[in-house]
Amino acid sequence: MLSELLAEQEGYNPQNPKVVLFNISASFGQILKEKIKGRRVVLRVDGLYFDDFSNGFLNSFPLPLRVLFRFAARYTFMRDKALFCANLLNQNYTSFLRILLANHLIYQSNYSREIHERFFNKNASVVINGATTKENVVRKVEQGDTIKLITINDPWRPSKRIVDMVRFVEEFNQKESRRLELTLLGFEGEIADCNKEEVLGLIDSSSFIKTLPRFKSFEGPFLEAIQEAHIAIFLGYRDSCPNVVSELMSFGLPVLYFNSGGVPEIVKDAGIGIGSDDHLQNYYTNHRFGCDFPEIEYADFKKGVEVLYKKENHFRDLVRERFERELDIQVVVDKYRKILMKEEFR
Repeated sequence: MLSELLAEQEGYNPQNPKVVLFNISASFGQILKEKIKGRRVVLRVDGLYFDDFSNGFLNSFPLPLRVLFRFAARYTFMRDKALFCANLLNQNYTSFLRILLANHLIYQSNYSREIHERFFNKNASVVINGATTKENVVRKVEQGDTIKLITINDPWRPSKRIVDMVRFVEEFNQKESRRLELTLLGFEGEIADCNKEEVLGLIDSSSFIKTLPRFKSFEGPFLEAIQEAHIAIFLGYRDSCPNVVSELMSFGLPVLYFNSGGVPEIVKDAGIGIGSDDHLQNYYTNHRFGCDFPEIEYADFKKGVEVLYKKENHFRDLVRERFERELDIQVVVDKYRKILMKEEFR
C-alpha cells in the first residue's frame, strides 16, 4: 500500500523506503523487523477492549486470575487497576506492544484517539475509514407501506446490538400501521447475545426479518437487498470505526445509529443518531461478554425511522456530500499520502 501511495512523489525511493505503514493487526515480529532496519513505522489503530467485570469476562481467565479479579472488583480503589490488567491480558496487550513500536499513529476516529490517549500520548493523526462510492448502482426503492432497513450481522460481540434491532422491528410492527422490515446480511443462525435462543426464535418466526448468509462481495441478492433498502441501521455500542457503516453509506443509504463510539463521526448529518453514551465518564462497561447496554427509547427509534424515510432523498444527498468531503476512498488515500510523505521526508 505504501509504495502505491508514494510512487508518484518526487524523491521517494521504493527500494529503500524510510517509512512503512501497518494495520494494528500486522504481526509484532514484522513491525519489529522494520524498526530494526531503522524505518519509521506508521500504524493504523482502531479500538481497544474495555470490558467491565461480568461473569462471562471473569470466566475467560484461568482460576487463579479469576479469583484475584473477583477479589479486586469488590474494592473501589482497586477496581480500575484490576480492569486495566484484565483487559490488557485479554487481547489489549497485542495492540499495546505494536503501538509502543510506532512513530506515528493514525486513529480511525477521534473516539479511538480519546480512548487510547488514556494510555499513550504519541504523535498521531485521525483519518476516518472510507469506501468506494457506488455511483452506478440503480436504486429499486418503492415508496409504499413497508419501510426497509438493512444491516450486516456480527455474530461475535453483543455490543453490535443486533438483538435490539430485531426487538425494535417487532415492537414497531405491533404498534404502528406502517410495516417495518429488517434484512440481516451475513446471518447464518448465530448471534451474540445473553438471550440468544429467544432472539433466534424471533428471527425465525418473524415475517419482517429477512436474512442472507455470509458473502464476499455485494453482488446478486446482497446487492438487490441494498438497492431495495431505505435506511441502513447500526446500533453498535462503542465501535471505533465500523466499516459496515461506510460500506452501506457508499450505496447512498442514510443511517439510523446509536450515538456512541466513532459512528457519529462517520455519519454526521447523513443520518440520525439516537440515545447517548459518555465513554469518558464510564470507561469500563459491557462489550464482548455482557449485554447491559445504555437504553434506547422506542420513541426515539420510531421517530428516527420515520424522519429518515420521509426525507429519504434529502438524506441521500447528505450521504453523497459526506463522501465528496471525507468518506470517498480517494479522499482517504490523499490524507494517508500527506501523512506518509511527512514521515518519509522527516
